[in-house]
Parts: sequence; C-alpha cells; structure tokens
Amino acid sequence: ANIFLVQSGALVDIPDRVRTVELRPITVRVDRAITFDQVSKEFIGTSAVTPMKIVNESHEQFSLRKGSRLTNQAGMVFRLDEAVFLEPGEEATVTATADPLDLYGEVIGERGNVPAGLRWDFPGLAESERLLVYATNPEAASGGLTSFETVLKAEDLQLAEKRLKQELLALASQMVDEEILLFNQEHKDQVLTRLYYDELTAHAFSGFVLPTQFVGEKVASVPVEGSVSFTAFGYDAEYILTLLKEELLTHVEAGKRLLPESVRLDRLVVHVIDYADDLSWIKLTVDLSGTEQAVLDPLTPMGARFAKTVREAVMGKHVEDARRIVRNFPEVEQADISVWPPCSTILPTIPYHISISVAPSP
Repeated sequence: ANIFLVQSGALVDIPDRVRTVELRPITVRVDRAITFDQVSKEFIGTSAVTPMKIVNESHEQFSLRKGSRLTNQAGMVFRLDEAVFLEPGEEATVTATADPLDLYGEVIGERGNVPAGLRWDFPGLAESERLLVYATNPEAASGGLTSFETVLKAEDLQLAEKRLKQELLALASQMVDEEILLFNQEHKDQVLTRLYYDELTAHAFSGFVLPTQFVGEKVASVPVEGSVSFTAFGYDAEYILTLLKEELLTHVEAGKRLLPESVRLDRLVVHVIDYADDLSWIKLTVDLSGTEQAVLDPLTPMGARFAKTVREAVMGKHVEDARRIVRNFPEVEQADISVWPPCSTILPTIPYHISISVAPSP
C-alpha cells in the first residue's frame, strides 16, 4: 500500500481516499568543542642523501629532469639532484636527496638513512615504463636527522572544521535514536520508527569558532567549537501495521484464516518513493505479509471436503507413503499417521475407516 506521511499543519493537497499518517520531525541540538592536534609539521632537520643507480632496460631513450621523484615500498620520497639522460640499456649513477615528508605526510628525517640495495620507482612514469626504468641505491643513505615543528596552516583549520562537523552529525544522529528509544519506552501503544535516509534529514551548523589568529604560528593544538541543529523524521509503525492488517484481512481466501501472530512489525517493509523538497510530506510504499492457515475443521464444508480428499488419497497406502502424501498437501504444515493394530503397515481401503483430526496451532 502507498502511504503519505504528512507533517502536522502542512498544507498538502492529498485526496481523502489516500492513507495518511503523521510525519514526526525529531529535532536535536548539539554543541561541541574539540582540541585539534593534527597541525602541519614543518621539517627543520636534515635530509638523507644517497647515490642512485638508474637503469634503463627499455629500447627507448629516457630523459629524467632534476628533481624527479623516486619512491620505495615504504612510501619514502627521494629526488634526483641532477638531470639524467639514458640511452637504451644504459645505467647512470647520481645522488638523490630525501624529501621532508613521505607519501603519507610523515617526516622522513633519519628514516631516510635506508640500507643499500633497495629498489626505487619513478612514480611519474607510466606503469609499464616503471618496470623497465628504475633505480637502486648501491650504498646506504646517510645524513638524515629528524626534527620538526608544528605550524598551523589554513588547510589545517579546514580539516579541523570538517572533522568537527562529522562529529556533530554523528552525535546528533545518536541523540535522535536515544530520543526515539525514550519515546517508545514511555508510549507502549506506539512504535516511533526513524527513516534512515540522508536525504530525509535536515541540519544547520552555527556558532563555529576557528582560531584563525594562530595561522602561521607554532602551536601543537588549537581549540575548535561549533553547533548543529539536526532533524530526522519518523512515523508510528504500530499505527501503519494496524491500518494494513485491516486490509490484509480482506484478502484472506475463503476457508482460511489469518494467523494473528504472523502479522508483526518485522514484516513491514518500507520504501520511500517520493518526498517534498521541504520534507512537509514523504510518500511510502509499504509491504505487509501474513500467513494464512486453512480452516480444516471437519464440521465446516471446506474441512469436510478436505478430509474426504485426504482419505481418498491415502486409503490402501503404506503408512510411509501415506504420510508423505499428506505432508505434500499445501494446506498441511506437519502430519503424522497412526494405525491399529500397531503391527499393521497398510491403511484401510474403506475411507470411513480412516479418521482425521486437526492439531491445534502451536
């Protein structure tokens, strides 16, 4: 069934025949201050230096400019101190100096004093070319000394703001879930259920304080604070279950009944199919399934007919064959057969010598 969730007081033109349920906004406000300590590192130590033997195993000439980067498997970065021109099959040895930071933004410093015999690739070359043009350091690198200071940069504050916003949204979402849990504990006749869709939430940040006055200063950390107003939306799932259960009853086939215990909240399958830009209404399609049970009371016409069908199907059959036949009836979930005398293995050949009883529902 299609159901419109509509906010109270919203001016929405919805036909009377369409089912509507109240759309409930849940709004929370979160204020938070954090200490941001991922301040940019400025290298003030010394960089390691090592000779690099560059090999050209291709069939082409290669010209490598001064400053060309070399990287190893650990993510360290060295740069050529001079340009190199290599003929096919030629080798050349030049010095290279470590960068202040590796590929992961960490200070290299004394880590750049790598042992001899490592392989180095040129990330600026195509992957196929890197297999044929590469370098090794025939000697261990030396001279690297780790020393740095943290200096606040504008991009650090951008990262701090982004991180604070992520934390605010995560906390706000958690608070909404707590509000819903508390509501359901206090209202036993309702089950407030949240719509977990990013596009069906609204939030507004405010009050952000970024210490821009410290940009360019040597600091280890800075305080950042801000707020968010966060709104998620929910609906009373118990009410929708009641609505659809009434309709489900109208679809029960003659001679069958709907098992009440099969119509549960976990059988509601909800999909959002449309919504207003201002989220004043949200349109759902909701599936609800229940389990039918055939009413096989022998005192009812359908029960009598079914009993007659079963007798005719099993008379004269071996007990095991008869049991298998009865269990294959779509109306039957489980069945057993007993005979008298117990030593007999064949059912009677006269239908009315076979009695049928319906076990109570578990």
